[in-house]
Amino acid sequence: MPCSACAARPVKPQITQTGDDCTRRLPVFCQQTKPKNTMKNFYALAVATILSASLIAQDYYWVGDGGNWSDLSHWATTSGGSTLHTELPGPDNDVYFDANSFSTIGQTVTLDLPETYCRNFTAVNVQHNPTIVGLNFYDQIHIYGDLNMSSAMGRSFRMMMMMSDTEAQITTGELNLGGFLQLVGGGSFHQNDSISADNVYVYGSELNTNNHPIHTTQRIYGNQPNSTLNLGTSNIYTRLWWMIPGTNLDAGNATIYFGSQNNIFGDFYGAGHYYNYVVFTGEAEIKGENFFGTFEAIPGADIALTAGTVQTADQFVLHGSSAEAASIRSTTVGTQATLYQASGEVNASYLILQDNNASGGAEFNAEESIDQGNNTGWNISITVPMDYYWVGGAGSWDDMSHWATTSGGSSFHTSPPTAVDDVYFDENSGLNSGNNVNLGTTTRSCRNFTITNVSENAIINQPGTGNLNVYGNFISDSDVFISLGNVSLLSESDVTLSVAGGSMGNSCNLTVNTGGSVQLLTPLSLRSLAFQSGNFFANGNDINVLFQLQFTSNSVAFADLSGISLSVRLFQNSAPPGQFALSNTEIFSSGSFHSNGQDYYKVYLEGAAGSPTQNVYGSFFAVELTILPGAIVELQAGITVTTEALIVEGTAEEPIEIFSSQEGSEATFSQSSGTVTGNFLILQDNHATGGATFIANNSQELSNVVGWNVVTSTHEIATNEIPAAFPNPAMNVVNVWGYHGETLHIFSMTGALVKSVALMEGNNTIGLDGLSPGMYILDIASDVQCRSERIVVK
Repeated sequence: MPCSACAARPVKPQITQTGDDCTRRLPVFCQQTKPKNTMKNFYALAVATILSASLIAQDYYWVGDGGNWSDLSHWATTSGGSTLHTELPGPDNDVYFDANSFSTIGQTVTLDLPETYCRNFTAVNVQHNPTIVGLNFYDQIHIYGDLNMSSAMGRSFRMMMMMSDTEAQITTGELNLGGFLQLVGGGSFHQNDSISADNVYVYGSELNTNNHPIHTTQRIYGNQPNSTLNLGTSNIYTRLWWMIPGTNLDAGNATIYFGSQNNIFGDFYGAGHYYNYVVFTGEAEIKGENFFGTFEAIPGADIALTAGTVQTADQFVLHGSSAEAASIRSTTVGTQATLYQASGEVNASYLILQDNNASGGAEFNAEESIDQGNNTGWNISITVPMDYYWVGGAGSWDDMSHWATTSGGSSFHTSPPTAVDDVYFDENSGLNSGNNVNLGTTTRSCRNFTITNVSENAIINQPGTGNLNVYGNFISDSDVFISLGNVSLLSESDVTLSVAGGSMGNSCNLTVNTGGSVQLLTPLSLRSLAFQSGNFFANGNDINVLFQLQFTSNSVAFADLSGISLSVRLFQNSAPPGQFALSNTEIFSSGSFHSNGQDYYKVYLEGAAGSPTQNVYGSFFAVELTILPGAIVELQAGITVTTEALIVEGTAEEPIEIFSSQEGSEATFSQSSGTVTGNFLILQDNHATGGATFIANNSQELSNVVGWNVVTSTHEIATNEIPAAFPNPAMNVVNVWGYHGETLHIFSMTGALVKSVALMEGNNTIGLDGLSPGMYILDIASDVQCRSERIVVK
């Protein structure tokens, strides 16, 4: 539900629906958490109300098959009974789903309210395989007692909030709960079987696993200093582990399986605790200093240790393979991180080591491994580099019958390329148009990756979940079709990047993490571009980034994109000062623009297809800023955008909307001289200053607009002159003011279009037959008016 602060302003746009009239916009509400004292007052009021009606909290039994939680016709006072409750369950009521709840197979119970409540939640002995689901991402079910579910009831909760302040039991029936399980009541929670959810958060509460496993697809958090996690001998599976200092953790007998291939989460923040056994797979960044019984890295692991920190283990077990090396490096190129083992031996194999210090008295050996520089304390047996030539046409990277020792040769390698080996696709590879070389979904490594004299429209393909680590040049002088997944440039020396076809694929995420320079020799198109370390020079070649350009956390990279055309959806400039050169660069941003306080040449803000809102963060200067027709620009409240030329020319069909991220708090355009002539603008919380004259023709000012000379069209009517829809709440009909030729759209709060009505001049009486009780959005947008308002249908 929207917070009260949102109720007075037109809702912000999110989803477009285009037609002959102007762009339709559906709402996005602010995500405002209720203050704790407000929630406590609410709960106190709820309890007082219940106790005034009865000395004993009543039980609620679900009946009548599937439906909405808010529908009182489903809440009986007894199992299978016909006497119904008149109020929804609250924090003191036990709810039951049982053998009398469902009569047919596949029924669904929908949690259709932002917040629902109960004491004990019990779903056992249910029949016919029903499911309970959350409706919207932030919808919460608050459980003040026990959770007891059997596997007979499916579930997909959005946020389950366990609120007990004493003892509570958690029984899941061994099925995934859904999005978030949050233990927030301050009580002690006891696990009776496995917990599986996308995320598990412990806020100031105690979790006792009782040796049962926990599976998450995303995160486990210990989010307050007084949180306690007693893990026993449990197996824990997660992709992000985050314990804040002061968390009480007993992991002395547990095993944590951390990470996955292409782990987009990746942070392991142990907060200095002792961990019995941790197995790292895929991508992981280990933050802070931690202590381990056994620290294990398996083939394909890519472990980044925070620069300057020490990881201490009784035993390091570090093994890659010839096909998938394990990488151990520091987060900062040139600054070491340390592995400490007091005694014994570390006999590792197939490692890629960079910026690592091995110490403590143990002997550290790395067989068949690669020294990427700045390593001390290791005995590294370096792999001998070899040339790998692809032969035999289409095939899989793992098929050794395709890897010859010479171009077109018949002698073959017995293991895949490693990080020191050069890979060649050439005229003797047998690749014709349409032939596909599949790199697969795991991590591939090589030194130089070269494509030359290969038939046009041959395919070099890797699924988006795959990784390709290149420790040398990436060169394609053939117009082959390249579609790669996650590519990392990791050379310690200067290299070149050249793609004759211009594209590395719409799913390709390229990370520059080198110790030297990367020289781009051709235009480049890809999904994402990230700078971690080293120098990157575009050399005047245009770059098209379909999703995100960013400087990664702790980046020490320098990127020179001067004099090019850069198209990007999410422009995330977090470069250290002086590390991002953009002289005479034209930037086309279609999603968000993080300025980082830098000066720019020409910036174009446009809406992406299906998502026209452009978010702008941070004050900046631009020689020329152009906001293109149809863009909806949300400026971070309080920032100032300074220009020499501001161009804001919307059209009647595609007006430009400009507002602040916080209602009532303005953002500012500043231009020292000249005239800014805008057209078809919708302005709110925007100030114009600096000396220039700001004119907005055929435009609307909603509120807190200063410095603009707003000229409405001859058919314009100010928003505050339009009568509000009435009655509100409405039951059977609602009256809406409109103009001939306009269309009223009615949307549900989930964004679904439920009704469209052609309007006539003046008041229109709109029937509400078929609309379920609840809140709806009325939306009218045309050359005459653009407005949205909420109504409640009873």
